[in-house]
Amino acid sequence: MENNKTATINVRIDPEIKKEAEEVFAILGISPSSAISLFYNQVILNKEIPFKITSRPYKVMDESKLTKEEIDEEIEIRLMEAKAGDHRPFDEVEEELREEFGLPKRKKSSD
Repeated sequence: MENNKTATINVRIDPEIKKEAEEVFAILGISPSSAISLFYNQVILNKEIPFKITSRPYKVMDESKLTKEEIDEEIEIRLMEAKAGDHRPFDEVEEELREEFGLPKRKKSSD
């Protein structure tokens, strides 16, 4: 595969989502283009979307407005997701990204 970066992707996205994602990219030390390239490479490598897609829509919840039953349901769902292994520690993902993009390792607070 050639390394000519000549393809262009035009995407319409909510400005707030763009802003928040770019804040995370800045923390990770990568550009939005690098993040999109990383996503595409993971799709090619694994032949799948690199995260779980569900029919259950994600929604930001105001916990103060939830009933006890709704809180219990959310806890049960998150526990099932965790038990299924549908997650990876952030430190592990960050380390992989830093290695892949040739960025220095983040110093741990105990260093």
